[in-house]
Amino acid sequence: MHHLSQRVRLIMVLLTGLLLFLGAGDNGRVDRIGHQVICMCGCNQVLLECNHLGCPYLSRMKQELTAYVDRGDSDSAITQFFVQTYGTLVLAAPPNRGFNRVAWLMPYLALLAGIMLVVFIVWMWRKRPIVTHASVPVPVRGEELARFREQARKETGL
Repeated sequence: MHHLSQRVRLIMVLLTGLLLFLGAGDNGRVDRIGHQVICMCGCNQVLLECNHLGCPYLSRMKQELTAYVDRGDSDSAITQFFVQTYGTLVLAAPPNRGFNRVAWLMPYLALLAGIMLVVFIVWMWRKRPIVTHASVPVPVRGEELARFREQARKETGL
């Protein structure tokens, strides 16, 4: 009898652990999908991070998300439900198709354009002629010196 109760306890512990493990998987899915969807209250935060007091959408959208996860729907089906219900603005990241590819490509294109601009500017600077320093000035003497002194007297009135 004592041996049987140990087995029953072991089975109960294993079943409890299994149930906790299965529940954690659903929480992980809720967390993952909840971070792919934007709350529609206008706070522009992901659904599970919305801290808008009295948010009219938060509890409803969380309940919908949890219900679909509990029902066993796939991640893409749940995301598609939110898109059909709230529009594509509900997605935290634009889908990688059609014109939305521009949103994915622009940062890389801007980085490439910036690198090319820097290379071009450095190339132009290196191509400039090198500025040489002026040679030692030649002293002014004789008739030229007399002419400069006469002009200085006229201009200063001395």
